[in-house]
Amino acid sequence: MQPACYRFNIFGLVGVMAFVVFSFAIGETVALQVTAWLYKLGYDDILETIRKPSSYAALIITFSVLSTLLRFIAVPFAYLAITDRGLIRFIFKGDRLQVLPVILCVISMACVVPLVSLLIGLNNKLIFSGWFSGLETYVNETVRQGKLTMSVILSFNTAANLILTVFVASIIPGIAEEIFFRGILQSQIQKSIPNHHVAIFISGFLFSLFHFQFDTFIPKLFQG
Repeated sequence: MQPACYRFNIFGLVGVMAFVVFSFAIGETVALQVTAWLYKLGYDDILETIRKPSSYAALIITFSVLSTLLRFIAVPFAYLAITDRGLIRFIFKGDRLQVLPVILCVISMACVVPLVSLLIGLNNKLIFSGWFSGLETYVNETVRQGKLTMSVILSFNTAANLILTVFVASIIPGIAEEIFFRGILQSQIQKSIPNHHVAIFISGFLFSLFHFQFDTFIPKLFQG
């Protein structure tokens, strides 16, 4: 008989989902409030700018950075500081970086690019019906708005703006998402599911799901 700590725990898995929703909701709300305070604007003005971005790049960048750091770093770690400090120590235990795994990771990512291209083609052939078609329409509209926002962030005309864009659009989200989905979320899931491979799959599924992009859901699931 397996020890209790190694049995499937549905309540623990539900708790993980609640943790994700809590982190996203609180992080987004606080980012909105701080951005409104910094720019002396009302919440409606901020939301309207986010929904229909024009040339207000500074506000968009500020909200994007705050939202990313709060959703993936500040709120989750504040919660863990109260409930599970051991996981924080595990994430930042400071082991020496091993070069070989890094090289193998880079090589494997390069090798799967053709497969990802095939998955994108497969994903685009999926047809949703009923309730899922309405959800797909909503998510696609969200994606469209996200692309408009990114077009504002990417409208750089100097080297300094280019460097800022790289940090805002790539480095900060990449590091923050990996810490959240791999360092925190996957560790929490593994406490509820005895099979590590299943835990990794669920973590990848959530990684893809919370990007709200149906057109690349399967490739992101595979990469996650």
